[in-house]
Amino acid sequence: MKWMIPSSPQICAAHNQAVTCNFELYGSNGPLLDVQRLAPNEDITGQKIVKVFIINAFIAIVLSLALSVDKVKVNEYDSRPKRKDKEEHKRFVKLIHTIETLLQTFSDQQLIASIALLLAVNQQACQLSAYHYNLVCTMLVLGVVTHLNLLMNITDFLNKGKFVALYRLVGILAQMVLSGFVLKARMSNNFPTTAGLLSIIPAACFEDMNSTDILGVSNWSTLAHSVTTAGVASNTTANAKQILDNLTASSTANGGIGEYTTLAVFLFIALASVTSEYLQQKLNLTERKRIGMSRASIACSFMSIIASTVIVVLSFTRYNSLRSEMEIPALYRAVEGNQWTFSQILPILMMAGSSIAVVKAVTESFIGIPGRRFEIQAANALKKGGRNLEKNNGNADVEKGDRDGNSSEEHLLQSGPVTGF
Repeated sequence: MKWMIPSSPQICAAHNQAVTCNFELYGSNGPLLDVQRLAPNEDITGQKIVKVFIINAFIAIVLSLALSVDKVKVNEYDSRPKRKDKEEHKRFVKLIHTIETLLQTFSDQQLIASIALLLAVNQQACQLSAYHYNLVCTMLVLGVVTHLNLLMNITDFLNKGKFVALYRLVGILAQMVLSGFVLKARMSNNFPTTAGLLSIIPAACFEDMNSTDILGVSNWSTLAHSVTTAGVASNTTANAKQILDNLTASSTANGGIGEYTTLAVFLFIALASVTSEYLQQKLNLTERKRIGMSRASIACSFMSIIASTVIVVLSFTRYNSLRSEMEIPALYRAVEGNQWTFSQILPILMMAGSSIAVVKAVTESFIGIPGRRFEIQAANALKKGGRNLEKNNGNADVEKGDRDGNSSEEHLLQSGPVTGF
């Protein structure tokens, strides 16, 4: 399967797919009549699929909030002198383990769903309208929100299992890079990001063909130059106002810059957080540095939760707004809207499947791992531990006896010859 994004009419023609860019017919970008509205693409941006992405991200935020509160408890409350020697309640620790397991499950599901979405979009790169492309970009950012909360709030992500953690990181990075290609392709001066006639035209007619050039980094220099060019104004106030005006103009012209920048910032923060937590476990930091890094981690966790909440709310609002203005009214597609296709059922069942992980995590945390094999293994481990403890105690007694004997001999030698038996 060849990667097709960004696409253009020429690239699509080379793959025997015709793309018609009717700029003369839809160039005004005015409001749509009912006869001009688009049918929903249920296989990619169906209502049920988008809502699953939104609900998944929202649940990840709630779970992350609980883990962030636990961070405050561990690093601020439990670190007090009066609390250092007290053990945490076992059920509380098991509850945190259950929440972490559930968050990892939602992240894994979002990873699979997002990669499947990317592959489906790639296959329809030449047919997808600009409107449906905008919805896809919103869904991809929602997928990244779940991963961000996973990496920011499970403090010992790498220490719990390096190989599994690295396997997850590779998948998340692959998703982010491919999502970056899709989002960056929308950062062109004429890509329609709002409802209107232009959004009917295929997305391939607008895409930025430099998006795969190191994720479009070469375009940032052009953007920076256009923003910082202050014209002929000489005083500082005028320069600042000109820069602000340029920034507004550039952001408006590049409609997808906000979501793409969000993706890049999230990736940087998440990787920095994982690296910081890993170094805290490996380096012998002073108490002051450890507390400083822990507080910075807590601050980043709460900031990520706030940012994630804002993104989820804006994404939901944006989706409803675009859908209400661009798609055929429900009255004309009542029969079609009630159909349940495989692509709509699968994400819902994947999300429902997380209940299995919840039950498993809860039972293992509060009841233990069932099965005769595990019971025998646990019993053998206890017996072995008891024997090792007895052996160590015996060795300690022998060593103590040797030390006592040596001390007695030294005392006798120092006291002189013994007489009078």
